[in-house]
Amino acid sequence: MVDPGQLFCDEELMPIYNGGGCQPFASFSKKGGELPYLDPVVIQNLLNQTPPAVETTPVQAAVLSMLTMHKKESAQADFVCISETGSGKTYAFLLPAIETALKRIRTTEEPPTPSVLIFCHTQPLAESIYQNLNALAKDTPIKTCLIVGKTEFIKSAEFDIGVCCAGRFRNHFGGNSKRYVQIDVSKLDLLVVDELDASMKCSEDFLLYSDIRKKATCPAFFFSATFDATFSFGDIFRDDNGFMYQHGELNSLPPTVRPVFWECDRSIFPSIYLDDDGSVHAEPRTVNNVLQKCNPSDMIYHIMAGQWKNRPNTKFMVFTKKTSIADFLANKMAILRIKARAIHAKKSLEQRHKSLNAFKSGEVKVLFATTQFTRGFDADVDVVINYDIPSSLTAWIHRSGRVGRNGKKGAAITLVDVGDHDEPSKMILRKIVEKINNQIKIPSFLTTYLEQ
Repeated sequence: MVDPGQLFCDEELMPIYNGGGCQPFASFSKKGGELPYLDPVVIQNLLNQTPPAVETTPVQAAVLSMLTMHKKESAQADFVCISETGSGKTYAFLLPAIETALKRIRTTEEPPTPSVLIFCHTQPLAESIYQNLNALAKDTPIKTCLIVGKTEFIKSAEFDIGVCCAGRFRNHFGGNSKRYVQIDVSKLDLLVVDELDASMKCSEDFLLYSDIRKKATCPAFFFSATFDATFSFGDIFRDDNGFMYQHGELNSLPPTVRPVFWECDRSIFPSIYLDDDGSVHAEPRTVNNVLQKCNPSDMIYHIMAGQWKNRPNTKFMVFTKKTSIADFLANKMAILRIKARAIHAKKSLEQRHKSLNAFKSGEVKVLFATTQFTRGFDADVDVVINYDIPSSLTAWIHRSGRVGRNGKKGAAITLVDVGDHDEPSKMILRKIVEKINNQIKIPSFLTTYLEQ
């Protein structure tokens, strides 16, 4: 049975449509649905996705239930959603954003002013959200706008839905600059902040959201997979009759993700190379068919080659801390006849879109990525490999959470160099092991390493 999660209004448990869990989007269609809310064009756009979006995830069912079954209570209510990675949060806020904008369009003939603003903390995440928004709003009269750095400044504020990063948006807000088009938020219908924990940790961004809330009377929706108490939330969230939804264990991987730890050794010289005839020389070191520790770049190759023997369509995402390492590994794998690309913030928008689309289509089987792509990356991934230890437990959760999305099973492999005596990395590993100790058997090499 699918866990429906829990929806609360002012601490009162609220029912979710049909008991929650996975429900047909058609149930919320304005064309014959039991709880009419979604425009038929949007329903068709959901069906046109790859794979087709036929049923809601639990978080999507909860949001749509809140806006239909509890329409009166939620009309001006704020909403906080904490749900594990891969649970479908992006669609959960894009669908209300689209319907909110369509409602404004249907009821006024005036030139568009922003109806919905969606904020996130990185440009790659904003680009991903924007791409999904345009796919779901296709063939509707909605005008969308992307307001992020490293792009042209907007020339007009006549749009319905904007996807923004706070840094660029500040140029267009507050009336302090005659150089840039200014955005009036007084008529805003909905404010959305994605990846709440990361978005609120910058004090300047926090102040921006506070200023928007003071000038706009609209409700605000907040979404995140992880949540901590390191930022103040009281000035942003209006908790009078506010709604909250939680799905899964807080700050944890979904049960569909299997954590794996493999021992590697960066001091071992790489042994994989191209022979004179152009063939790959890659003899794995195995004992009883178990891969032995080797250089991490060799290990990545052996992991992928072994998986593709039985499952040739497996897609991998490999995370590194540095863009230079991502580029190096992608180039090395390409030389070894593996269809791989690097994707990070130093690549151009066009390059990132080409790589992402090639990955989604299956033309590319491996992406080497950095921190900016640990959140909101919605492409299908079967295996994540952590080439190095991330900077925090939260970062590991978001990296590893690129698999196991929407109920699909996946593995998250973390490579551990026991010769690395960096204490901060060991501290993070200890937190990871403590978090998942009841889920898997911790390998003996890792236990010994962390006790040193």
